[in-house]
Amino acid sequence: MSDVLADTNDDMAKAQAEIIRQNKVIQSLMNRAERNASIPSSNFSLFHTTILLGDHVSQRTKALENAIHENHKITRALKESESRFRHLTELSSDWYWELDECFRFTMMSAGIQSNGGPIASRFIGKTWWEILGDLESTQLSYQRSLMESHQNFSDIEYEIKFKNQESKWISNNGEPLFDASNNFMGYRGTGKYITERKQSELLRVAQGKILEMIAASTPLESVFIHLMTMIESQFYDVMASILLLDADGLHLRQVAAPTLSEDYLRQIDGSLIGPKAGSCGTAVFRRKAVIVSDVLTDPLWEDYRDLAITFDFRSCWSIPIFSHTGELFGTFALYSRVVRLPTTAELQLIDMATRFAGIALERQKAEEHISHMAHHDALTGLPNRILLKERLKQAMVFADRYHRSVIVAFVDLDNFKLINDTLSHSAGDEVLKIIAQRMKGCVREIDTVVRLGGDEFVIILFDQSDDTKAIAPMLNTLHETIEQAIYVGTTKLEITYSMGLARYPADGMDLDEILMNADVAMYRAKAMGRNNYQFYS
Repeated sequence: MSDVLADTNDDMAKAQAEIIRQNKVIQSLMNRAERNASIPSSNFSLFHTTILLGDHVSQRTKALENAIHENHKITRALKESESRFRHLTELSSDWYWELDECFRFTMMSAGIQSNGGPIASRFIGKTWWEILGDLESTQLSYQRSLMESHQNFSDIEYEIKFKNQESKWISNNGEPLFDASNNFMGYRGTGKYITERKQSELLRVAQGKILEMIAASTPLESVFIHLMTMIESQFYDVMASILLLDADGLHLRQVAAPTLSEDYLRQIDGSLIGPKAGSCGTAVFRRKAVIVSDVLTDPLWEDYRDLAITFDFRSCWSIPIFSHTGELFGTFALYSRVVRLPTTAELQLIDMATRFAGIALERQKAEEHISHMAHHDALTGLPNRILLKERLKQAMVFADRYHRSVIVAFVDLDNFKLINDTLSHSAGDEVLKIIAQRMKGCVREIDTVVRLGGDEFVIILFDQSDDTKAIAPMLNTLHETIEQAIYVGTTKLEITYSMGLARYPADGMDLDEILMNADVAMYRAKAMGRNNYQFYS
């Protein structure tokens, strides 16, 4: 369009020059006529010719004036058209740009300064690559290859970060310019900021990924790290963290914080909850969100102020994580190096992330419960037959590695059927639960008490010596503990048991053999009058 305007202006200049020249000719002829008081007949034809020429010039002048007037109208129309073009370009994009044949900016519209973008003038005389520096982007490389081969490009998207500013996503469009001889003259194009749309796309993808991870029972820490990364990609200069409530209900344990300092995490791990315990400890204590805009002045951070100064924290927002039934799991926290409050959009995003964390924790808890039910006895809570073999294998591997022994004890309560028949099965269940807890209290943490079913139990004694006399004190304690009276209602019961013991590897070289030999020894104890224990021989 600028080429058309230039051609029109050239025509106008030529027409005006022609009028000036012809006016000079007429003026010269008229001056000659005035100097002659009379016109000789011989000069009449010249004078007549001059008059005709003056009429012709007058007509040409009027025609040129009309042409100039029309050209002015065309020029105004072209300028209005160019103005409309610029306006429509700005409506459909954020900025308009032009490059010379060396890809240097010759024009950048002020639209690039919107949304906190850089000053437009800093682009003039520079290339995209000089402006963006060492930015590594597949899409940017693709745009450059198209420009160097003088091709059109559209909707090229890439993330950029101008100096001292947050990252922004842009979309770029451009077309090459050629002169009448098809010589390359440069580029012109448009660009727009698409950060909000791009963040929404990335957020949807990340949400889907996290839900897939939860559904696939991905380890909780990995789920949380993806969740933290998703949140941090949507915020500027914010660090995310998840702390879970300890089993004692009084302390917080650090679980996931991919961008926070390891030193800081060590110092806050195990921090006590309370009415004035920073943002996180207070949020869990109150069971509601705590938003602190300035940790250096807020009284909730009085005991943690030095820590905040050390790690350059200025604001901290903490939101409790609940299950759908209201069980408190922990807290979701966000730290920032500037004094500020979260926006409405940010609070909505934090709420979504907190609910995701609650879903992941609930899922894990449900799976742990299912796994516990699959491997533990429903009545007594002791490991069941499935877990028996797993624990025994572990004990045998340890014994082989360190040249130790494993002792397996089969336990069967004497005459237990009489309790069920005379006092009811509910009374029998109560007795079984009491006996199970007594057995568990007589062995070490590394040992295992298993309920096989009915009134049968197995005890795995881990890391034993080859001398069977070494476990005599434990067996005596077990005997005395189990024989203590049990009251079911007003009924006093005295329980005895028969026990058979076998050792690995002395009494069997594999799992099934050692279990079978312990069972054989238990039946030997019953045959000898019950209420005793026998080693396999």
